[in-house]
Amino acid sequence: MKIEKKLEKLLHYYLETRQVGHTTLMKEGINHYDKDFFVLTMNMQHGDAIELNPKNIISWENLDKLQGHNRPLTIDNGTMIELLIDAMMRIEALEEENKKLLKDKKKIYITKNDKT
Repeated sequence: MKIEKKLEKLLHYYLETRQVGHTTLMKEGINHYDKDFFVLTMNMQHGDAIELNPKNIISWENLDKLQGHNRPLTIDNGTMIELLIDAMMRIEALEEENKKLLKDKKKIYITKNDKT
């Protein structure tokens, strides 16, 4: 299965299963985990809103905080949706750019300095 289809299926699943307990499952897991860990959230405010310990929150704004650590990382479902959408949009943009470049490659440009 192509990566685009995998991303699409995951995104569809997350969008269709809102309010089913993704965050509750994550929180139950991390509340019973006795070692250091990180949770990736959209931003620090979102981490605060779902009542995460600030020392465990990683967001797009502070991804550098991951460097030098060897901790497990879990991803909040809202953040996963954002990541999937961004990845799919980037793939689509690159595919369009590639089509344009291939189309331009087929054109032959002749200038007055070219010898024929």
